Amino acid sequence: MDHEVLVGQGDKAQPIPLSKRIKERFAEGYLLNSISFDRGFFSALAKNALQESFEQVVMPRKGKKTPQQEAEEEAKTFVALRKKHSAVESNINELEHSGPNRVPDKGLDGFKKYVALGVLAYNLKRLGKLVMEQCLLTTVARPGKISRAA
Repeated sequence: MDHEVLVGQGDKAQPIPLSKRIKERFAEGYLLNSISFDRGFFSALAKNALQESFEQVVMPRKGKKTPQQEAEEEAKTFVALRKKHSAVESNINELEHSGPNRVPDKGLDGFKKYVALGVLAYNLKRLGKLVMEQCLLTTVARPGKISRAA
């Protein structure tokens, strides 16, 4: 969907630009209700800005929480969306198996190239899987027909 190699930038600075890129890319035909991040991405400024664009923002806070924050993070919708975030982590792990975990090229340009190729490989593998599933759904054998060898 989206990738970027971040050099010298902290995680807390990423949620707002990332959400803008995603909103622009999926402006037509998609309804984006929620967005989720890991604990390292939390900032009050980003969370408030994202709440203007999304119904539900899953951005857990590090460290000690106020009773209000604890209640928010224990809400059913927050917990359900937080559990769905583990699928994102799983996709990141699968992406590492598509190539970018070992980069033979030296330097930042080589690293960026391999990350882009890894994302492309992951997307092609995912598209192939979807096409195969679609083919299986459309080619269902008719019941009652048994072919016999002569």
